[in-house]
Amino acid sequence: MGCYIGKFYLKVGTDPAAGRKNILYLALISSSLWIVFLASVNKILPSRPLANATYVVWGLANGSLHYLILALFDSIFPEQFRFIIFAEMISEYRLSTFVLANLLSTIIRKIADVKSQSIIYTMKVVYSYLFLACLPVSFFFYRKHMKELKFVK
Repeated sequence: MGCYIGKFYLKVGTDPAAGRKNILYLALISSSLWIVFLASVNKILPSRPLANATYVVWGLANGSLHYLILALFDSIFPEQFRFIIFAEMISEYRLSTFVLANLLSTIIRKIADVKSQSIIYTMKVVYSYLFLACLPVSFFFYRKHMKELKFVK
């Protein structure tokens, strides 16, 4: 869902303010809907469709909030660095990112016991995982698009 939200934002392209506004609406609606689903969990008997719907709405809310943050950073730093490039990178290499992230999560589950450790240790593991999952993908993306990307010094 995040890839499609990013493509939607990038299609607006000529008017980034309109893209940010649309993603803001999407984030507000999906987050509100997710809160409604969570509030109804205690009142309705648990079922697989309810759990699946809650997860899908959470995924939409989470993805739209992440893209909203990236879009806001793009509006703050329009020429120095484009944060939305991260979304383009993940979108272009989504299968590679997915496979690498799954392999890394399996390796981490075998090596590190994060359930019984401190929050600091757990955060170190999570950030290391994110770094290792994004490093090869970003390397290949920048290598392929180096001439197209323009960074102002």
